[in-house]
Amino acid sequence: MHRPSARLSALPFLAALWAMLCAAGLASAQSVEVKVIHFGTGDVVRGAGPVAMLVEFRAALDAPVEVEASLELPNADLDIAEYSRSFVLNPGQAQRRWIYGVLPPLGEGTLQSSIFDLRIYERADGRRVRDLGTVKVAPQVAENPPVVVPAERDAILVIGGRSLGLETIGPARDGSSSPSMHSTVEIANATSVDSLPDRWEGYAPFDSVIWASANASPARLADEPARALREWVERGGNLVISLPAAGDSWAVGAPDRHPLSDLLPTSTPMRVEDVRVADLLPMLSLDSRLRDPNARMRLNVFDDATLNRPWRPFLAVPARRGPDGAPILSDDSIDGRLVAVRRAFGFGHITLLGIDVEELSSRGLQSPQLPQVDVFWNRILGRRADTPSGVEFDRMQKEDRLVRGSGYSRTIEAGPLIAREIGLAGQAAVGILAATTIFALYWLVAGPLGFAVLKTWKRERWSWVAYLAVAAVFATGILLVGNSFAGREARIRHLTVLDIVSPPPGPSDGTERELRRAVGWLSLFSPAYGSVEVALDPDGERGLRNTIDSWRPIGVDSQSFPSRERYQVPLERTGVATAPSRATSIDFTTRWLGAVDTAWGTLPTVTDPIEVTVDRSASPPRIQISGALRHGLPQSLVDVQVFHIWPLRNPLPTLVADGKIESRRLKGLVPNRGVVVSLPTWAAGQPLDLAQTIGARPLSDGVQLQRAIAARYYDDLYAASKNLAPGFGIGSDQLSFARAFEMLSIYSMLEPPPYLQNPPQDPKILRIVRQSERELDLGRWFAEPCLIVIGTLGDTPLPYPLTVDGETVESSGKVVVRWVIPLPVDLGSVTPERVPTSASRDDAIGDGSGSEREETAPVPLGADEG
Repeated sequence: MHRPSARLSALPFLAALWAMLCAAGLASAQSVEVKVIHFGTGDVVRGAGPVAMLVEFRAALDAPVEVEASLELPNADLDIAEYSRSFVLNPGQAQRRWIYGVLPPLGEGTLQSSIFDLRIYERADGRRVRDLGTVKVAPQVAENPPVVVPAERDAILVIGGRSLGLETIGPARDGSSSPSMHSTVEIANATSVDSLPDRWEGYAPFDSVIWASANASPARLADEPARALREWVERGGNLVISLPAAGDSWAVGAPDRHPLSDLLPTSTPMRVEDVRVADLLPMLSLDSRLRDPNARMRLNVFDDATLNRPWRPFLAVPARRGPDGAPILSDDSIDGRLVAVRRAFGFGHITLLGIDVEELSSRGLQSPQLPQVDVFWNRILGRRADTPSGVEFDRMQKEDRLVRGSGYSRTIEAGPLIAREIGLAGQAAVGILAATTIFALYWLVAGPLGFAVLKTWKRERWSWVAYLAVAAVFATGILLVGNSFAGREARIRHLTVLDIVSPPPGPSDGTERELRRAVGWLSLFSPAYGSVEVALDPDGERGLRNTIDSWRPIGVDSQSFPSRERYQVPLERTGVATAPSRATSIDFTTRWLGAVDTAWGTLPTVTDPIEVTVDRSASPPRIQISGALRHGLPQSLVDVQVFHIWPLRNPLPTLVADGKIESRRLKGLVPNRGVVVSLPTWAAGQPLDLAQTIGARPLSDGVQLQRAIAARYYDDLYAASKNLAPGFGIGSDQLSFARAFEMLSIYSMLEPPPYLQNPPQDPKILRIVRQSERELDLGRWFAEPCLIVIGTLGDTPLPYPLTVDGETVESSGKVVVRWVIPLPVDLGSVTPERVPTSASRDDAIGDGSGSEREETAPVPLGADEG
């Protein structure tokens, strides 16, 4: 009989123990009762990074009182950071507030069992006047216990109660990963608007947020949660909005209906009734059969002629193409109708879907649910891996087609690479080591060695005089050596990723801001003892919640100092760190939006207009880009990669007979076709001629971008991995700094691991794991026409303002510059070609009453079958 493990058996006891600890905390907080509702947005939490905790407070007081709730978390040096929020509590009323903090890089097991202190203070005249007690909080005592996500797993937040067909990218029941993907995804759900955070840090664990609930009206979104969602998108988040089939909660085209109205298109989409789901299946599923072949749905379609910039066409219903490659459209057909539009907002994206994916997935028309990830969601979420269902994998296994063995796994160890680049900890340690060495020599001379010499000279009575003289000499020596090695002035060594996104073509609608984004890591040497105040862009735009936090790499154990200091981090001062200083280095990570001072350098610009020409009359048909770029950065860019993403979509996945099973005809396609060119250097002031650099390319070569990505980031690494034991991380001998950050920049577009046998050759099975720096992924830009330029600057000062105790200090380090230039897009470039598809042999789908489809003519708009 199966016996539960001791660890699992202990969980109820541990939960009870935590509950008692919390109860004890409530008893000690005599005037305030506390209940943790959510430990993590969507009840998902991950070590290393921001955490949001929704807490309910109830005061047993006679009058309103201002309180401060302070969540105490250990930082990278194991000092205690007090993340606090102040508010007014009214007697007897339950009030909910989000409390934010930054978790150290704890493993999932450690985080699962961790207990933290939440202290409650009474405040008056801007200061703490009374300690109201301490409450013990932990993930497992929340009203909704969270899922603790491993560092290597991604996460998506769905506003609504369904998975929307995304379950195939999640972990298997046993926690294992899909053999077709580098990483799995945790799907979290927020079932109401009231459970959304009011600061952008609450969304930090998520790659995308999908708002798909008809019951979660944006009109119920308060100002602070709306501002938080906007800023998260502006900092690089991906917001997907699915318009409901019933009702008009988003009121697209109507101004001032809810806090997000100004972000939406100014034109209202047209609602089309009675659309056959079967007519949309090529863009929703690999399978052409439905449990109900006559199923209908409502659809919202957009008019690309009335779209206001920065909204752009993104996804249209498949249509046949004419000899010129343009889709064949007609007024009485849904073929080629625009059902999704997208805009860039800051460094993130907002995608508006005219398909009600929640309603569609709830109807059980196929198993797994519609829509399927690799057919529909990959383009929207910026992914490229195939996502077969469990039934498909079982069939492949029975037919002995799945690859044997797990191959190799490599982790992009960004943390150690960053630590080596910023490296002031080692430099500061030199002074400490030198001082320690001199102290050891002093102990010998002043102690046994000195006494032995005096004894030899028979001058033992002079020992105290000699001791004082040696102490004075060595104290002076330690001071001089320590200062000479470590230095007397504060200085910074940094690594910064600086992002620039150019405005899309066309007139602005006034919602865009010319901001730059920097994600950085820095090591500050502070020669003082006591505390040091580090302020990130103190004179920058008010309202931008730039953050600076203590940092250490994932997987590296921190060594604490003999004294553990405490310091406060108020909610509204996240851009200021007042940290303990011990005449050594302190490591931070920064998240910044703002304007780069021209004194630092002139950012890249387009000097000659960029034009993209598709010539189908040429033999063979080709695509040509022209124009020129220039930069005035402090020095030459090196290790430059120029990606040109074409206005040509790769075909939607289809099935092909493969022995006794059907498999995907083209596996792991990137969303759009394109090309990448490598340049060793790009000098400041030197024009980059795109026609000469990239040249004309044949349209027929739809996989050249994939081949280039595989050759640069997959094949060489696989070859190196064969010489190592499985499980090794990517070290400096396998991956350079530049290559690692390129891979982080396009991680979701990396070559997926093969999952089907490929006789007569063995497949190259390599799983590339990412544990951190997810915000650097530019994969979503591979689904629309654009230029992406990535290059590195050598030793340069910080590109953003930062002060130490109010002063600007010397700084140097590497800057990875990434520049995205959106290019024109039209309806034809987002319309997939309607091609014949065969029915899947998935026995889990109904009775197989759906017939095979050979589409030879446009499908009438809302027409009946037959």
